[in-house]
Amino acid sequence: MSSLVANRALRRVVDLPVSPALAADPAGRQRLHDQLYAAGLFEGLSWPDAALVADAVTADAGRTDGVGAMRHRARTVAVGRETWDDRVSVVWALTVAADVLEMFGETGDVM
Repeated sequence: MSSLVANRALRRVVDLPVSPALAADPAGRQRLHDQLYAAGLFEGLSWPDAALVADAVTADAGRTDGVGAMRHRARTVAVGRETWDDRVSVVWALTVAADVLEMFGETGDVM
């Protein structure tokens, strides 16, 4: 994976959050960035896939049902209802993202 792709996607999480709740929480965005980086979330993704996954993560991070929504996204991608450069890598990334969001919920962080 190009480190440029990962860096761009991670910056997108911090700089362009979709969720208004996440947009209002700069510290939360940075914590999310750090966890996604540590998980290697964008490994193996093309830029188009990484950008869309980053947007999905920031959209769902601000929802009370964000973990379930992210897992639903992964299932939807797995059955082929959307077009991706690498469907398998996107399913993996969305599943890891759901795990990261779940961890935030267990620690009581706002997201």
